[in-house]
Amino acid sequence: MKKRIYDLIVVCFLMSFIFGCSQIGNGETSVAAEPETPRVTTVEDGKFTICFPGKANESMETLELSEGKTEIHSYFLQLEHTAYNFAYNDYPEGSVKDAFTVLENAITSLPEGVEESKDITLGKYPGKDLKYKVTSGDESITVYQRIYIVGDRMYQIQYMADSDEINPKKDLFFDSFVLTK
Repeated sequence: MKKRIYDLIVVCFLMSFIFGCSQIGNGETSVAAEPETPRVTTVEDGKFTICFPGKANESMETLELSEGKTEIHSYFLQLEHTAYNFAYNDYPEGSVKDAFTVLENAITSLPEGVEESKDITLGKYPGKDLKYKVTSGDESITVYQRIYIVGDRMYQIQYMADSDEINPKKDLFFDSFVLTK
């Protein structure tokens, strides 16, 4: 999969954070071969865990919003034909008044049309399950994404593939996300 497609996906991710909060009160990427036996990495911050099929690269970016600053923490693993991305950010305390509006704004900020969208929950917390494509020239990436709003925190999980073929690792990745507090 090409790096410029993934750069577009990262832009989609950032747009979801920025526009998702609108209703609230160039590094290189290495590509690893698909592992035969996944090596699981668990990311923990005291509020969640998620498991990747390999070692994810961690990054943090601070964004200035009208409500204040937010830090976007992201974890990215790019393999030969797939990529895994997880990110979260905390909005200023008490600023998320309507989680459903934040979710809808995050979805409408995506530059490509959403092919599939359904409401989901993570326990008592609302979320969206999405499927869309990102294209650049002749290249196309299928993106599967889940977004959850938990209090003043947004979680985003993405699985990207260079084909529409469903890989069982997608469900393993999505299902590995667990709130711990």
